[in-house]
Amino acid sequence: MVGTSADPDSVLDGSLGGITRTAGVNRTSVRNGVVRGFGGTGIALGDEARISDVVVRENASDGIVVGSMSRVTDCIAEFNGSTGITGGASTTVSGCHALANGTYGIFVTFNGLVDQNIAEQNNIGIGVVSGSTVSRCLLNANKGDGIVALNYNDVRDNVSRANGTTSIGAGIHATGLGNHIEGNTVAINDYGIDVDVANNVSATQPATTPIISGRSWPGTRSGRRCQPGTSA
Repeated sequence: MVGTSADPDSVLDGSLGGITRTAGVNRTSVRNGVVRGFGGTGIALGDEARISDVVVRENASDGIVVGSMSRVTDCIAEFNGSTGITGGASTTVSGCHALANGTYGIFVTFNGLVDQNIAEQNNIGIGVVSGSTVSRCLLNANKGDGIVALNYNDVRDNVSRANGTTSIGAGIHATGLGNHIEGNTVAINDYGIDVDVANNVSATQPATTPIISGRSWPGTRSGRRCQPGTSA
């Protein structure tokens, strides 16, 4: 594995991309430092990348982009023009803080794990495509939805609150089929859990979970609404 480790006080800035890789180069590791103010993406790596303890901020495009089977841990992505952290298939993002990014705070495609992160004041907090798990995350004051899940994802034990600051937002928004939503606390959103496709999404909240609430709960923009303790 190719490794890059910087002094914690190191700062990279410039007009193009921050840290990138030649096509076909994978298994790269980046640790420590600050990557800020680039005209493109802050850090863009291939498959099996490892990024930890890095701050990426104020880049014109994405903060961090990694390919499949990568790990992004204990990083801060803030004030980037597009997505804070983007992961390919089977990527793990954990212990990160995504703040005020232009599109998603954190976005993972297929079969990934998004665990114990904070995403706040982004356009959308966290997005997953298919087969991924979003767990133990805090979603707070994002402009739209807190969590957006497309198909067959597992969304559990998250706290999603006060989302929809500039547009209609749900604590959790299931846009496709077969998502399992359980044990979450969703409060002070426009919609608690917004389910677009009826009879395909399981949305259960055990009795031990605080009640789902929102400024317009219960309700959905389309599809069937989900009450606490029911399935849709």
